[in-house]
Amino acid sequence: KGQALPIVLILLAIGGLLIVPTLNYASTSLKTHQVTETKAEELYSADSGVEDALYWLPQLWQSGGSAGPYSNWARSSYEINDRNVGVTVENVTSQTYKITSTATSTGGGSTTVECYAYPLDFSWLFDSAITSPGDITIKPGCNITGNVTYGGELNKSPGVTVNGDEIQGLPSEWPEADELSEFYWEDVKSLTPVPDGHTIDISSGNETAPYLIGPLYAQGDLDITGSGVARLEGTTYVKGNLRAWPGCSINLNGQTIYAEGSITLQPGCTVSGSGCIIAEGDINFQPNMDSSED
Repeated sequence: KGQALPIVLILLAIGGLLIVPTLNYASTSLKTHQVTETKAEELYSADSGVEDALYWLPQLWQSGGSAGPYSNWARSSYEINDRNVGVTVENVTSQTYKITSTATSTGGGSTTVECYAYPLDFSWLFDSAITSPGDITIKPGCNITGNVTYGGELNKSPGVTVNGDEIQGLPSEWPEADELSEFYWEDVKSLTPVPDGHTIDISSGNETAPYLIGPLYAQGDLDITGSGVARLEGTTYVKGNLRAWPGCSINLNGQTIYAEGSITLQPGCTVSGSGCIIAEGDINFQPNMDSSED
């Protein structure tokens, strides 16, 4: 009895002593988060300038030749996240560019991001009908219209016709698989995918009214069947293997078939039109596969 009052007074005294440091800690924590948020927004804003420069650089580089169109270049400043972003590009060597992007806050703080870019020209990949960094084996009955470029050995069976040059040797800048896949993935990433093992039957298509394929994204393997005619209307991206069965006639129509696995075109399959067939694995042209002259 009689001890409650002293205990309460002691607790009040201790609480009074803790109030000031507790409030100071809360204030310091709030300021720290504000500074962190400010620096993060500056970093994101500066990074947007690098991404913007990387978007424009290949086009500017192509228009100016291998040495680039400029020695120094500055992009018009712009606002993002309430930060002013300025971007400059410096030609360090004949094909190496230094991108500097600085985001400045209204309070005077700033964050700078530096990036070195080395543009590569892969247009030579499309100069030949068939291009491979390794060996190419062409089975009997194949008629190839265009050049065949290879880095290893070219094995042609009897009866194979190549209406073009046979070129051994490739430039040293061979693209990595992830570089190519990312390029074509942009065409289909917003599409609703078809499931693994999906089959497209093109039997209803003919020369005047072909079965239309693409743009299309397959989550796994994809089969094309039926003795009909199909025409590509966009990029066909296959996460697995692509198989075109006998009797199929496919007009590339200036589009691309890209497979992360292998591509197999069975006997009696016809591929026509300009376009690309790209696989990270093997591309198997079976006997009697025909590629038309256009």
